[in-house]
Amino acid sequence: MVFFSVFLSGVFFVSNASAATDVYYAGFAYGGQFKDIKKNFKYTQMINETTDGRSYLDVVFGGFFSENKTKMNDINLKMGEMSVLKSDSKIAMALAVTREGVVIDKFSDIYKIVVNLFCQVIFMDFEEKKILASYPLYLEYIDSTKTKPDDAHLKELMRGLYTDSDHGIIGLLSERIGSFRVRFAKMLSVQVENIALSNDAMVQLKEIGDGIAGYKDQIAGQYSDILSSDLGIPVLPPSRDSIGGKISLVFSDTKAQNFQIPEPAYSADINISNLKIKTLEENSVETALAFGAYVRFKIYEKEYNRIFFDEEIIHGSSKNVPKSQLDINEVEAFTGVIRIAMKKSIIAMKRNKKTRKEFIEPCLKY
Repeated sequence: MVFFSVFLSGVFFVSNASAATDVYYAGFAYGGQFKDIKKNFKYTQMINETTDGRSYLDVVFGGFFSENKTKMNDINLKMGEMSVLKSDSKIAMALAVTREGVVIDKFSDIYKIVVNLFCQVIFMDFEEKKILASYPLYLEYIDSTKTKPDDAHLKELMRGLYTDSDHGIIGLLSERIGSFRVRFAKMLSVQVENIALSNDAMVQLKEIGDGIAGYKDQIAGQYSDILSSDLGIPVLPPSRDSIGGKISLVFSDTKAQNFQIPEPAYSADINISNLKIKTLEENSVETALAFGAYVRFKIYEKEYNRIFFDEEIIHGSSKNVPKSQLDINEVEAFTGVIRIAMKKSIIAMKRNKKTRKEFIEPCLKY
């Protein structure tokens, strides 16, 4: 199963040809195997009904790309069924959902809904069955209701997260479609390889709904998103998302296609050595808590064991919890702190002369 981060990132790929590249729209796809769709994408699958041979999201995103294809640079996007794909036009683009997470917590008389939606705009070579370029998207939505949300409520909520022109995936696509490029052979890219959690950190994450493995996938996806959006460099799907260096996509015809992920020029590791929570102040109304994360970030080249960045980022933030709140979502709080640590690592990279010269600038140039 594939898990990528899902906030549309401003990665750009430099074309080495003046003529636009013919690219066929391959439609909407699920990351993973067909048998896992209902389990892993419950609410996406509920809204994605098929009519006249085309799924709902296939029509939605097909309509968007058809109306906005002229905004793409150096890409001649051709709409239509993949069956018309010609041998001399073997490159295709798909919009894939790769992770759907829905968490419901009850606080006093309020139900809090947290939705994490991970998608990916993927360019692929159908002839050689390999990934050419990827644009991660990350969308988090928080809502609350007085009654416990049922499947019908969550289904329509998910529909809006895909189709809302301001805050949904469609809105993110509208902002970034002009940055899409087809990746060429000389393009340098980075891939998130390893996510490590110490025993002390895992103790604090004991309430994770998806388990430790699922949480590592989420962290890898979010860091891929930040590397892409904040540095503007090419990224590849995290290595945790692949089996034998390949990822699987299921299209509207329910057939799974396996694609090879190319070897990255650079690798990124994250080591979460500790997570801490501390009570700062308490009174009859609320409790002030501090959440802290100790996270080491490393950028390196595997082949020659060259290290371009290796630094621990420590970040903490406080949260006031009302006495009326029955439960505290500590995992959500820690995840927010870790994400800020990720942002701080990017700032540190930009300030580091060696990192800029030997990692960031080559990725932007090639």
